[in-house]
Amino acid sequence: MKRRIQKKILRKRRQLLGIIVSILDDIDPVGIVSSAGMAGFQIKREYLPEAREIVGRLEKKMRLPDLEAKIKRVFEDYFYYPDIQSEYYVVAARRILNAWYAYQGLQTINYPDDIELPKHPSPTIIELD
Repeated sequence: MKRRIQKKILRKRRQLLGIIVSILDDIDPVGIVSSAGMAGFQIKREYLPEAREIVGRLEKKMRLPDLEAKIKRVFEDYFYYPDIQSEYYVVAARRILNAWYAYQGLQTINYPDDIELPKHPSPTIIELD
């Protein structure tokens, strides 16, 4: 039953899902997109499964701290990656919340500070013959 409800929500919010995937790919909390880019690969829609989970967890009157906690839980469920720095969750929550507000026709929030995301470490690339 729950799976059916979530599929219905995702169909209804398909445009929003695309926006959230783009936000997560841009922010790249785990560093997958940036690592692939350094290795010469282009990845799009890397965070689609996580975006689906987030879209399914959005509530009508969402608050920033609640959304930030939900995003963190989603990434903890999908990745055992305890080193994701909190700035990634804050920026993701802000952008996703504004996308959610815009989707609902509500006024978006202009945040007074600009958070700079920490750089991901360069990946170790091993070429095999």
